[in-house]
Amino acid sequence: MDRATGVILLDISLPLMLMRYFRRTVFQRERIGGVLAEHQRDRINSDMLKYLLFTTPKNRAHHRAIFDELTTPKVALLSAEQVKRCWKEWALK
Repeated sequence: MDRATGVILLDISLPLMLMRYFRRTVFQRERIGGVLAEHQRDRINSDMLKYLLFTTPKNRAHHRAIFDELTTPKVALLSAEQVKRCWKEWALK
């Protein structure tokens, strides 16, 4: 965090998190930020599901507390609507 010039807290609902994970993994094979080589396929991963289902909810309050104390530029995205609005405003694809 010492070198960060800004922070985005993405704290969306668990159903939305799971939907995004499945959509990115199953349908968006050529997405920017994908970590697999061209000939490989991303797969639903049980470790990632466990992380989303059990670890993430436990960390929410901790991440929010850190976010609240930051003095760098920051934005909290707490709903699907806020995420969509930022994608549009920031001209992301």
